[in-house]
Amino acid sequence: MQFRSCGDCTACCDGQLLGSSYGNQFGHGQPCVFLVNKICKIYPQRPKCCVDYQCAWTQNLLPEHLRPDQSGVMVIVEQRVGVQFLKVIQMQPAVSWQVMQEIDQAAKKLNTFWELVKYQHA
Repeated sequence: MQFRSCGDCTACCDGQLLGSSYGNQFGHGQPCVFLVNKICKIYPQRPKCCVDYQCAWTQNLLPEHLRPDQSGVMVIVEQRVGVQFLKVIQMQPAVSWQVMQEIDQAAKKLNTFWELVKYQHA
């Protein structure tokens, strides 16, 4: 599988995901404390939650223009009870119906389902 580079997208570290890095909580709008000037200062030693994170965009499962920081959604490849699916996190109050339609098409192409996590104010 050919992976894309995140480039300057830091959506997964910007407080959209819930987690903890070395005792420092992030999520609900609170970014990771190790994200400084859009760079992870502990990347080689990042915690398990970061290592295990599977961005569908970096895995080339979504079109280029659906990069999380540009589309308003993060799409994560997850597994629950042995079933793989796409978890779509809405990062802003309104996401265009075209974006959601493209995610639906991608899920169908991958023969999987997706679930939406609605935008929540911090």
